[in-house]
Amino acid sequence: MNWSLMVSDLAGRTIGLIGLMATAVAMHVASAHWAMGSDGFTVSALVCLFMFVMTAVFLIPGMYDRVLKRCMSLGARLVFIVASAMWIVLCLVAISQGFKPPRGLFAQYFPVEFVPYLLATLGFLYVVFIFPFGLTFRSARRFFIQTGDYIQPDKAVEVPQEKTRKRDIWDHLVELPFYGFLCFPGVAMFFGNSVPTAEWNDWVNSNFWIALVAVGAMTLLPAVLRTYFRPPHNKQIQYSTSKQIMILILCGPIVSFTALWLLWHHGVPVVWNYLTQNSVETIDYEVVDVSTSRRTRGCIGFTPVQAPDLEVSNCGVDSYWASRLEPGDLVRISGELSWFGHSFDHIELESK
Repeated sequence: MNWSLMVSDLAGRTIGLIGLMATAVAMHVASAHWAMGSDGFTVSALVCLFMFVMTAVFLIPGMYDRVLKRCMSLGARLVFIVASAMWIVLCLVAISQGFKPPRGLFAQYFPVEFVPYLLATLGFLYVVFIFPFGLTFRSARRFFIQTGDYIQPDKAVEVPQEKTRKRDIWDHLVELPFYGFLCFPGVAMFFGNSVPTAEWNDWVNSNFWIALVAVGAMTLLPAVLRTYFRPPHNKQIQYSTSKQIMILILCGPIVSFTALWLLWHHGVPVVWNYLTQNSVETIDYEVVDVSTSRRTRGCIGFTPVQAPDLEVSNCGVDSYWASRLEPGDLVRISGELSWFGHSFDHIELESK
């Protein structure tokens, strides 16, 4: 029995079943547009048609096998990867909306706590079996070659043993976006002077799992670029596919959560306010926490008076105020205000 092919087929059926639920939500939205006579019905119908076709590809075994056979060539595979990525994004959006009470299509049948597990399962299966790891294509390729359904090109009939190479400057350069993506938000946390706004905080909360999958995918881009466009170097050869999957399972969620949290609370507000010009606004804050830890000394927790449910942290406060503010103090802070963040340019103590 071809176990790898069986696991790939099970993954395809699982993706198809989750996609079927998402397609049902999309059709429910399209029917609502039709009933109201809305202009958005045409767009909704086209989205439903696209989602239905992609769901059928993953859900029907015969169609799935034919698509995999056509995707043996690089060009066809890239088209399928792009189309399936667009479909996955639509599924994530549809599922996140379909379980919201009280009008969600599945709200009365499943609890809303069921949504994170569906989104995480869909994202994990896509990353491991479709892109970037593509275990489904590898197992299908081996199976089609063994059965004679796929004949390799003449230039690939006799493939010499893969040559290894040493790491060069390009291997380090391709990693720069990865390290910058992870490290810069950490630097912004300790040296930036901007905090997230209530609008930006609410948007991330409502689209948390989509943002998490997007951030997790971006952390894998350097490895994907090296694997697809250049021969692997010596260290890459040492890691088998199973080891790579284990590293992804163990480290992927930790890296994704950490990077998203840093971007959410520090990276995006600091970068946006630094690169753009925004109007200067004054907002009243209450000091709720002053860190005394050696590693986070100088970090102060604030709560906007007009948004008491939001607590933000600023580690870039001027040392003069960092040593004088105490929990319970009310301060008036002026600085650039954008949709993403508010800069702490000027601080005035209102009351202690």
